[in-house]
Amino acid sequence: MKDQQPTISRLVWETRYRAEGETDLDATRQRVACALASVEPAAREVWAARYLDVLKGFRFLPGGRILAGAGLDRDLTLFNCFVMGPIPDDLSGIFESLRDAALTMQQGGGVGCDFSTLRPAGLRARRVGGTASGSVFFMGLWDCMCATLLSTGVRRGAMMGTLRCDHPDIEVFIDAKRDAKALRNFNLSVLVTNDFMHAAYRTSVALAVEKGPFPYLVRDAYLAAPFVRRLPEDIRAGIASGGIRNSHLTAIAPTGTISLLANNLSSGIEPVFSRVQYRRVRTVAGQSDRYRVEDDAVRLWRERFGRQPGPPAFVAAHEVAPEDHLAMQAAVAPYVDNAISKTINVPAGIPFASFERLYRRAYDLGLKGCTTFRPNPVTGEILSQDLEARTPEASGPCCGSEREGD
Repeated sequence: MKDQQPTISRLVWETRYRAEGETDLDATRQRVACALASVEPAAREVWAARYLDVLKGFRFLPGGRILAGAGLDRDLTLFNCFVMGPIPDDLSGIFESLRDAALTMQQGGGVGCDFSTLRPAGLRARRVGGTASGSVFFMGLWDCMCATLLSTGVRRGAMMGTLRCDHPDIEVFIDAKRDAKALRNFNLSVLVTNDFMHAAYRTSVALAVEKGPFPYLVRDAYLAAPFVRRLPEDIRAGIASGGIRNSHLTAIAPTGTISLLANNLSSGIEPVFSRVQYRRVRTVAGQSDRYRVEDDAVRLWRERFGRQPGPPAFVAAHEVAPEDHLAMQAAVAPYVDNAISKTINVPAGIPFASFERLYRRAYDLGLKGCTTFRPNPVTGEILSQDLEARTPEASGPCCGSEREGD
């Protein structure tokens, strides 16, 4: 694969991963390979050469924080994402947690915070005699912190905020981003408990008694659909005899930015958004530049076969049914011991009942989680299709997609 083919790939390298004095991507690779090999002093040159070999031609692409920080004499993290600890329900504890998140993001890490520990809005605060501001109010502190760090030129912060479904502030949390200016630096997720899901199932069972079960129900098959992770016997035997070094070894990250670095390959587990698309890129100054981007596989196909129609495997995200997105995630999940970042593009006019069925299906499949993206005027679109460049086989509704993280 050629390096730096599209303009946007070079832009990504220059603005996200290039260190001072590096003139090309090979220099970045050399820096990363030497840094990773430094922990093997007895065979440093051997390991550096091995690392460099797999990095060439995008055969292997490390996470964004590794590309940006490895080998630099700076206080940077080499991990992309951090799950932060519980937030104490008192003012000093809240600001200590805010400080921890700020320091983590200052060093390049993204953070995930659960605000379920904070008392709900309106509850009396006995110590000071006032009333509690609520979990969503305090999330605004994290949002302002992230925006402040962004203004200093630090890597754009990625934050996830969660709240349990049984928290009294949950409805305010769900509606928070209806305000176009609220919590713009957050992705929000509701933590759904088993009790919540079981209550829904118990209600469904009661309705089945009243109205009958859903059509085509095969009880034995439905009840015997386990979500089981399996490893080969030799691996299990090895762990039993000698233990294992790493608690987790596999994850499927979003890879939204490093996929652009690698000539706009498909990212993570996602299908290609569109064969040709426009991508909006935010600058350090807070403005947005727009780039026309062609999928790498489509580019290679056209170089070899001209305008011949692509093979059936050339399927864009909007041509994949939401249920099939989940089926793909479920097929891969048994072989991933951490988690999978998954975004399902749904039409702007999707009925709520279909939206509900999608999340119920994800739960039934035993998935740890998934995200849906529905185009709307509040958040806008990061990606949009190039309608003029679409081929007949690329027709279909235009959907947006948030590509967060590295």
